[in-house]
Amino acid sequence: MTVLIFHDSQKLKLIKLQKTLIQLLNKKGITYAHKPLFVELPFINDEENLKQSAGKIKNIQLEHLEQDERMIFCNVKIEYENATHSLKMPFIHFLSQPAQLQDKEAAILFHKDFPQKVSVFRLGKKIDLNKNAQAIENSIWKKL
Repeated sequence: MTVLIFHDSQKLKLIKLQKTLIQLLNKKGITYAHKPLFVELPFINDEENLKQSAGKIKNIQLEHLEQDERMIFCNVKIEYENATHSLKMPFIHFLSQPAQLQDKEAAILFHKDFPQKVSVFRLGKKIDLNKNAQAIENSIWKKL
């Protein structure tokens, strides 16, 4: 599977946001950060050349956070080959269900965090080493 991997500066912002959320939500239930932070791209053919695939990406935007009963997702919008794809990147998992983060509470805490434009990223091929380990091979960097 082809995945989009964030530049370290972008990843650092996301990790800080994860830490803030975990600190807030652990008062209401048990949570942990999702690792690694990358986005699976099911619309890219695995046989396709990574450099060509990266050239077809025109825009990447981290839109907002969304919560369901098992985790918090980060919605990622990607413009690829004249089509816009909305993907959910796992962000935070719940071991015990916390109370919903109130919209007013979330708006105050995270108004400056979203939306975020992604301008430097890497595309790579994810391979599963075993059920608990993955690796990236043949990755390439791209700047929008």
